Amino acid sequence: MWKALVFGVVVAAAIGPIALLVFGTGARQGFAAGAFAGLGAAMLIGQLRLRTVAAAAQPAARSFLPTFGLTIVNPMTLVVFAGIVPQLPVAGSLARAAGLAAVLAAGSAAVGIAIGSCGAALGKTLQSERARRAAPAAAAAGILVFGLYGLATAF
Repeated sequence: MWKALVFGVVVAAAIGPIALLVFGTGARQGFAAGAFAGLGAAMLIGQLRLRTVAAAAQPAARSFLPTFGLTIVNPMTLVVFAGIVPQLPVAGSLARAAGLAAVLAAGSAAVGIAIGSCGAALGKTLQSERARRAAPAAAAAGILVFGLYGLATAF
C-alpha cells in the first residue's frame, strides 16, 4: 500500500501543465476551485458526482471535470501510469487492486489539493486585480511553453 501512496504523490508532484492548470485555477478562483481542480487531476476514475455538491460550491466544483479530462488525455500521465501500474501487486484480487488504486488516488489528491491551495494563497496575497490576473496568466504561459516544447521535441 505504501508504494501506491508514494506513486500517487510522485505523479502529482511532477510540475507540468496539469499542475500549472491547478495552480492557476486556485490563484484565479480561490481554494475551493483549486481543490476541485486538484481532485480532478488526481482521479483517474469518474466517481465524484457533482450533483451531490452543495449549490453554493457549484462554481468551484465545475473545475473538476475539465481538469479530470485534461489529465486523462495528458500523454505524460499515460506514460507514467504505464510504468507504475505493473510495479504494483494487483494480480489476483479485484479488492486489492481497487484498494491500491484508491491509495494512489489519495496520494495524488493530497498533492493536487496542496498545489491548488498554494495557488489560492498566492491569489489572496496579491493586492491588485492586475496582479491577481497575472498569476493564472503566468500559469497559462507555462502550459503553453510545455506544449510548444513537446511539439518541438516531437519533430
